[in-house]
Amino acid sequence: MNKLLLSAAIFTIFFLLSIHDVYGSWYAPQGLSVDGRVNELVELGDSLIASTSAGLYYTTDGGATWNSPGFYGNNASMFAISGDDLLSASGSWFYVSLNRGRTWSYWYLNDGITIYCMTAHNDTLFAGTNSGVYRVTDSANNWVNMQSGLLGMYVGSIITVGNTIFAGTYGGGIYRSTDEGSHWTAANTGLSDLSVDVITAFGDTLYCATDSNAFRSTDGGRTWARFTNGMQGKQVFCFAQNSGTVYAGTDSGVYASSGGGNWSPVNNGFHDTVNAIAPMGGNIYAGTNNGVYFSSALGNMNWTPVPLSLSGIEVDALASFGGGLIAVAGNSIYRSTDNGDSWFWSGQGYSGYSYNSIIAISGGTILIGTPDSGIYRSTDGGASWAEANNSDSGVMNRRINALYVSDSAVYAGTGLFLYVTTDNGAHWKHINSIKGTEGITLSGGNIFAMQEFNVIERSSDGGLHWDTVMNGLQSPYLYSISSTGNTIFVSADNGMYRSTNNGAQWIPVNKGLNIIERAAFAVNDSDIFMGSAYNGVFVTTNNGTTWVPINDGLNDDQIAGLTINNGYIFAGTYSDGVYRRPLYEILNGVDETPANIPSGITLANYPNPFDNTTTIEYSLPQHEAVTLNVYDALGRKMETLINGESEAGAHNIRFSAQSLQPGVYFYRLTAGSEIKTGTMAIVR
Repeated sequence: MNKLLLSAAIFTIFFLLSIHDVYGSWYAPQGLSVDGRVNELVELGDSLIASTSAGLYYTTDGGATWNSPGFYGNNASMFAISGDDLLSASGSWFYVSLNRGRTWSYWYLNDGITIYCMTAHNDTLFAGTNSGVYRVTDSANNWVNMQSGLLGMYVGSIITVGNTIFAGTYGGGIYRSTDEGSHWTAANTGLSDLSVDVITAFGDTLYCATDSNAFRSTDGGRTWARFTNGMQGKQVFCFAQNSGTVYAGTDSGVYASSGGGNWSPVNNGFHDTVNAIAPMGGNIYAGTNNGVYFSSALGNMNWTPVPLSLSGIEVDALASFGGGLIAVAGNSIYRSTDNGDSWFWSGQGYSGYSYNSIIAISGGTILIGTPDSGIYRSTDGGASWAEANNSDSGVMNRRINALYVSDSAVYAGTGLFLYVTTDNGAHWKHINSIKGTEGITLSGGNIFAMQEFNVIERSSDGGLHWDTVMNGLQSPYLYSISSTGNTIFVSADNGMYRSTNNGAQWIPVNKGLNIIERAAFAVNDSDIFMGSAYNGVFVTTNNGTTWVPINDGLNDDQIAGLTINNGYIFAGTYSDGVYRRPLYEILNGVDETPANIPSGITLANYPNPFDNTTTIEYSLPQHEAVTLNVYDALGRKMETLINGESEAGAHNIRFSAQSLQPGVYFYRLTAGSEIKTGTMAIVR
């Protein structure tokens, strides 16, 4: 290709990721992203380069490890030229690499023009677009639309064979040019379908695939013959050749044809859609909707997935199982057996939506609750999944908000009923008297259900009867409920609450915490870890009295799930995959000595005056029984905000005055034998 094109580059970037464990911080392994529908695979020398929906990656060790060069375009198309040279395109941008994809230069074609394919011939670049073929012959990036004979057609595939250029179009079939694209003539004899998805050549033989068939030409594209025996009804997306065998990637896996004979499936190990195929080092690599697989080009072709990374991916649920990890991420399921260094797709049979999903482990069964498809169940370690939504009232409600595993049963909270199963999800029984469950936990022989109307109900008889337990819970919004031993935690919009007496009394336990909202918990002996929706991970070693943030190295502080496995704590995040950290370095460094304990009681509110809502802050020098009441100007009690116990330190509570008339009000804090009073004004 014309090396002068390099002089027109306006930006080049090189970023080779090299991450290692750092003592005292979280660590997230890198690699080929699981969010990677693999669109293209190109082999150049010792490198295999993959273009995915999450960006560009390359490997030099057969797929064991992958690196990202900081490429700009996702879902880019790639086209090998010669030697170390590579072309790529994404939207109206095209890219050039002269060193096997390590660094790139880029240019812009034209507004409104989308590049679908590129090729080079002598010193000329050709781009197939949504408006015919463009050609450039100089380093000034002066592209010319070569319309003669093409009439502005959608060109989805373009190749060079000798001195002839072939263009596959959508609706017009195949065109060929022998004068550097100046003139084009149709080459469709024998083609029964003129919507061409891909065209390629191996030696003197050309192959093309349309929406419904595959074709072959042995006379330079002058005539075509259907080539689908053994592969009828399959849509073909790509071709590759290795040692005389031609491989086709289809919507049903890989097919092979030796010596021009019939096609045969070679799919031991997967049946995924194959978007790209490339031979390298005695192996065949297949790019699918769920990563890259490889197989020896010899024998039965058993396919093995290459390791994937969850880096940069939204992880919605995370759990430990069988010494490994299982994660719901990117609307699919992934497993790791090496402490999260690598992940493998494990979503066969799963089609749920991943956001706000939940994982529950019951014996050897894995259950996943989804917000739209009910519950999925695996009894083979996550290798395959099936729906598990049968109940005594028919199909159970599909909106699964909570799952909880007890010693003898699994409970499922849904948008309608609370359900229970005693056979690991094979059959469910609904508990009639409670509806709209957002969270579930068990403690002291009681079932606690957090309702969608921000009420906590308790049952001591297996769900037959329920009573409300809200004493001390002063919050209009409840987000999650969890328990460890005889302690129950509830996260709310104004912080964390704790009960140690089966819900009879709740006290705020917010020392060291900021905004929490939805919380995830993990327990290691007496150490409790809490992941918040907005402020990372915290740990307490004194049952929630004080919390310590442990967020060094955590690039995403929005935590969706926590789990403990093999001496590590793992955190699933909403935008950057899974992080891990050794337990010993966290617990050795925790200092929960209360800081900034006041010498006396303080009380204030802000803003003041206010219209509808204000925050009342108070601080205590020691643990006390506390009441906080609001009175009008005549001394009549209007509302009790707190009636319970509070730990030493600073606390706050949000007060809504929407039901009160404008005017002056008083709020009085009683802590032990001391009383503090504040004045606030409502103005509208």
